[in-house]
Amino acid sequence: DSEAIDRFQLGYAPDGWDHLAAYLRNRRVPDGLAEKLGLIAPRRSGSGYYDRFRNRIIFPIINISRQVIGFGGRVMDDSLPKYLNSPETPLYSKGRSLYGIDQAKQEIRANELVYIVEGYLDLLSMVRHGMHNSVATLGTALTNAHVRMLRSLVGTRGKVVLVFDSDTAGVRAAERSIEVFAREYMDAYILVLEEGHDPDSFLLEYGTERFRKVAKGAMSTISFLIESAVKRHGLTPEGKIRIVTDIQKVLADIEDPVSRSLHVKSLCERIEIDENAVMEKIDGVKRNAEERSNISRRETSAGIRPGSDGNGGPETSIDVRGLSKQARMESKIVAMLLQFPAMVEEVRDRRLVDLFENPTIRMICRAILDNRTGPANTPEALLAGIESDDLRAFTASLAIGDDAWDLSL
Repeated sequence: DSEAIDRFQLGYAPDGWDHLAAYLRNRRVPDGLAEKLGLIAPRRSGSGYYDRFRNRIIFPIINISRQVIGFGGRVMDDSLPKYLNSPETPLYSKGRSLYGIDQAKQEIRANELVYIVEGYLDLLSMVRHGMHNSVATLGTALTNAHVRMLRSLVGTRGKVVLVFDSDTAGVRAAERSIEVFAREYMDAYILVLEEGHDPDSFLLEYGTERFRKVAKGAMSTISFLIESAVKRHGLTPEGKIRIVTDIQKVLADIEDPVSRSLHVKSLCERIEIDENAVMEKIDGVKRNAEERSNISRRETSAGIRPGSDGNGGPETSIDVRGLSKQARMESKIVAMLLQFPAMVEEVRDRRLVDLFENPTIRMICRAILDNRTGPANTPEALLAGIESDDLRAFTASLAIGDDAWDLSL
């Protein structure tokens, strides 16, 4: 409606190749600067530039200081990609930006509560229904920087509620966000809406009061993980084993022993197994993590950085042959993802990255799995999720390898 258009300064980029490029040139804005800010892109053939955003509704991305730092665009038809954001620029980083934060910050502080949704239109719908303490992610998974920003607003007693779609992708997004909050020692609650609904459709059908009531019943992150695992595996003896396997790392990462003990007790009561057995599994996970940390420290003291070539060289010179058998297999999995992007969902669903031992390769794999840019899973779209030029160069070298896909390392 017109109020949302005015409030969020929505606009429109007309169809055509160079309307904005010509306008900026007439205003004596250097082409190189406009390109660096992601407004225009060089033509692939010949000279000149074309507009990045064409025939799209435009959503200005505004930072917490109320400065425009980038743009998002949504098509009016079935064209792909449906959404297009500004690329990473000196001003805009999607891992440090939240849509609507400029409008929401005062309400978040006042209510000590923030709702996090996944898209522009969901955010607009939340605000239109009176929930002004809402923000949206920008085509990327939640990051530590996002959590730190929100923690500074909600305060130590505040509450974060992540609102996700009911589809499989929404549930996976919720599961991935849990580790980020755990790393920042911040509690979060997860609300997965009724099947077939996203925040926009739920609010249109049921209204604000029903949403607030449902949101009050949002599950804590650990409770959500437990229920998701129970739904996925069932409560057969084999299912219970898989449930514990899925959750043991998250429980092991909880630093506070009292909190860890309470969550273990909750898990054991839910699936009716012995607490001592689960604690043994968690202790084993912690010991393995400590051993890997000790190995990493010894390598660092010897001048070897995780992911380097062993001679203190840059990350781009990783010598795969010098890695352990496990790490070489991990690098092959990354290469497989890039060469066969259809495997991304399979690797994500099986949570293989949680088993990676090499920290650099694990970081690369997480960036690939978390990246949602581009019209489809292509090597270019997957690589776009890796921000470091050095790591991106190394990862690209895997994408053009000619590995034989077997277990002979």
